[in-house]
Amino acid sequence: MKHIKVLSIVSILFVAGFVLAACSEKDDRYQAERSDLTLRLNESIRKIDLKISDLERQREGASESVQDMIDKNIETLKERKENLEDRRDDINNTLDDKWEAFKADVNQSIDDTENWLENAKLDVQEELNMDKK
Repeated sequence: MKHIKVLSIVSILFVAGFVLAACSEKDDRYQAERSDLTLRLNESIRKIDLKISDLERQREGASESVQDMIDKNIETLKERKENLEDRRDDINNTLDDKWEAFKADVNQSIDDTENWLENAKLDVQEELNMDKK
């Protein structure tokens, strides 16, 4: 009888070891993706900070209409930055079964922000050029 109990316990521990190993590999894969996404978010947030500084510099001496446009752009950038920071804070709290959808959504937010940054740069430059005429 003791043999059966010992074999049962050993079998359970053996199976538990395989389950933990499988979970550990899965977590390691997601952890690498989480780290990569965090780096990407940090880079996008850094670009936003640089753009805000650039817009604040361009605002000085610009006409009132250009200043208003720049102020709106700065406000939008601050909102986007806050959104990306919130997403960065959520990375490690996202459950594995929700990870792929979360990652896709965050990547889309980053792409949208970077496209917006490029378009805002062109819009402000056009307004500054018109302001100088």
